[in-house]
Amino acid sequence: MNMRLIVDIALAASAQAEMVKAIQVYQESTEAVKAASDEIASQWEGDAKEAFVQNETNAYNFYVGIREVATGAVEAVKKMLDQYQDTEAQIKSIVSK
Repeated sequence: MNMRLIVDIALAASAQAEMVKAIQVYQESTEAVKAASDEIASQWEGDAKEAFVQNETNAYNFYVGIREVATGAVEAVKKMLDQYQDTEAQIKSIVSK
């Protein structure tokens, strides 16, 4: 069975740019939550503080992992867009000769 994949490059580029913006907002939000958590933790002592800090550290690491996955997807799309543009330029160069 023959399959073809048709990609709308302009749409892919637009989606990639939106993903970059979303990742930036996500990162800023994650850092704001971490700063707030650190502030709360600074006011506690003892076992409750340790449990809170551990829970928040685990959550922060989870959020960082999500950001890394999303960043990897954005980088893959960017690489595909760059390859497409390079190929398109090569084809234009060959055709114009």
